[in-house]
Amino acid sequence: MTVSRTIMGFILAFALGVAITGIVSQFRLDAEREAGRKTAQQERLALKTTFDERLSVLSEEIEQLKRALDAARTSAREAERTAAEAADHPFALPEEPEPPMSPEAERREEDAPPDTDGRSRFDDLSPEERETMLERRREFMTGMRERVNSYLEDRMLQSTDPVEQDRMAAFQEYVAYMADLRQQMRDAETDEDREEIGVLMRQAGVEMEGLLREQQNSMLVQLAEEYGITDAQKQAEFVNRMRDLRSDPLFNPPVMPGMGRGRGFDGGGFGAPRGPGFGPREGR
Repeated sequence: MTVSRTIMGFILAFALGVAITGIVSQFRLDAEREAGRKTAQQERLALKTTFDERLSVLSEEIEQLKRALDAARTSAREAERTAAEAADHPFALPEEPEPPMSPEAERREEDAPPDTDGRSRFDDLSPEERETMLERRREFMTGMRERVNSYLEDRMLQSTDPVEQDRMAAFQEYVAYMADLRQQMRDAETDEDREEIGVLMRQAGVEMEGLLREQQNSMLVQLAEEYGITDAQKQAEFVNRMRDLRSDPLFNPPVMPGMGRGRGFDGGGFGAPRGPGFGPREGR
């Protein structure tokens, strides 16, 4: 009996030890799983944060290129319109867009009564004042072209892709070509000459828009590859989805008046002063 009891006690003790060991192991396993889950969650959050930051930088670069194209196309339209009116208006405005006015000038213009005879505020300026305004606009456009060229040169130096470098070089050549066409438009003496130059401007604008879209697609594909999207179809879907996102009003500020003019070539990017807005900036 004594031997039997001893054996039974040993069996019970062994079983109890196994049970306790199993319980402790389960607790440890659960703790390890929870730690692994938290680590994976933190890694996902870190990856998402990095993706959002990279996307923000990429969106800014795309916006800068888009503004360069918009500036060139606007200049072409203005040059064509101005040249067509040159015969009747010897002091007509040049093709360069007006530089930002001071807050005081903006308030004066807002408080002024609306024109009823189609006259602009420039019609009341003297020839000397008009020439001063024209010179300011020429300086403004010169500065804009310099910032565009500086950005394109920096992009070419930073890129290791020969195709992208060629694309940026071509875009830079079109910027210079468009400036030359604008000068030719100013010097044109006949309607036929102006019409011919206008056609060349529109063709150059189409080519520049094509280069811009190619560069945008390339940058978006690079971003997709950075985050593991290597399938060509998935990359195309990613690019299209990003384009849909960029067309959303919330990604094209200002959403409401007072939020500023953005940060492109003429609104604060590339060393130009930023427009007024609610966002943080130095010196506020």
